[in-house]
Amino acid sequence: MRAVSLSQEPAFSTLRNHFVCGYKNIMQEGYAGDSGVHPIDGNAVNTTNGAGPHNLQTFVMTADGTVLHCLPGFWSSADLAAELEVAEKLSYIWEDKAISSAHKADLFKRIHLEHLKNHSAELVARSHLQGFDAQHIYKNSKELSDCISDKEAIRAVEDAHKLPYDAFKTTDKIMHERMATRPFQNYDAFDTGTYTSYGCNHYDKGENEMEGGPPTLALKGKSLRSVSKPTVMAAAPQISPAAPPSGRKEKAKEKETEPQLFVALAKQGLWPEAFRCADKYIKTQFTQPGGYEMRSLAALQLGWYQQAYDDASRALWLGSKHSSAYLLRAKAANKLKQLVHLNTKSI
Repeated sequence: MRAVSLSQEPAFSTLRNHFVCGYKNIMQEGYAGDSGVHPIDGNAVNTTNGAGPHNLQTFVMTADGTVLHCLPGFWSSADLAAELEVAEKLSYIWEDKAISSAHKADLFKRIHLEHLKNHSAELVARSHLQGFDAQHIYKNSKELSDCISDKEAIRAVEDAHKLPYDAFKTTDKIMHERMATRPFQNYDAFDTGTYTSYGCNHYDKGENEMEGGPPTLALKGKSLRSVSKPTVMAAAPQISPAAPPSGRKEKAKEKETEPQLFVALAKQGLWPEAFRCADKYIKTQFTQPGGYEMRSLAALQLGWYQQAYDDASRALWLGSKHSSAYLLRAKAANKLKQLVHLNTKSI
C-alpha cells in the first residue's frame, strides 16, 4: 500500500528532490505487526491515513539520526508530502546552532501542534480509525487513553460492536500529539513500539480464502510472519590492515580503502557486496557524490533501477561532474520506462 503513495505526486518529487531514502526490515522487531497473506498478484490499494501502524513506519531524520517526524502506517501522497514539509522545516531548526536546546524543543512541539490545527477537513476525513483499531483502543482504553477524545462516551458503551467512532481521535491527531512529546529524539532511543500502539497487532482480511485457487489454498490459515523470511543483506569483505593506524590516520585510510574495495568487488562481479561497500562509504561521506555514483552502478547491475536513478540524481545534485553519473541516470531511466511500458501492456 505504501507504494501507492510513494510513487505518486506530489510525494514522489518531494522525496526525490529533498531526501535520501532507505529502508529497514522490521520483521524481527517486537513491535512489528502480523497479518494475513496478501496475494502476490493482488492490487495495491489506498486506505486511510495511519492504517497499519505496526506494519510500517516512515521516519524522517537528519543525517545524524535525529527523528524529525514519524508517520505510522499508510499515508496518502498529498498528505505525506505535507508532513514532509513539516520535517524539512524542523531540520532547519535542529541545525541552527544559535537556538538553544530548550527553545528547539519548544519549537518542535509548537510546529507539530500548529500543523495539526491547520489540517483540512478532507485530511481529517482521510484519517479516521479503522474499525478493528477502534475496537483495540476500546478494549485497552486505560493504556491508550490518549487516543480517545470523549472518555464519557466510551465509558457509556454497552455494546462493543456499536462504538461511537466520534469519541476516538483521528490518526493524524494521535500522530502529531505523540510526536510533540518526542522533540528531536535520536532514532536509537525512539520508542517505536509505544508510538505505534494505537492499532491492533494482527489483522487478516482472508484474501487467500476469497481467491480460492490452488496457490492460495496452500496458504490458508497462514500468517504473513509465518511465511516471510528476514531480508538478508550481503556483507562486504573486511580488509584488515597489517598495522592498524590510530586516530585520524585510521579514518583517512578507511575513506581511501572503500572506493578501492568497491572497484575490486565490481571487477569480480560481486555486486551485492559492492552495493554494501558503497553504502558504507556513503555513511562517512554523505555530502560527497562519489559514494552515490558507486551505489548507483551496483544498483543498476542488480536490477534496482529506481535506486540507481535516485543515487545518480543525488550525485549530480551534490555537484558530480563525471559523465558516468549522467550515463548511469540515463540507463536507469531507460530501464524504468521499459518496466512502465511492460506493466501498462499487461493491464
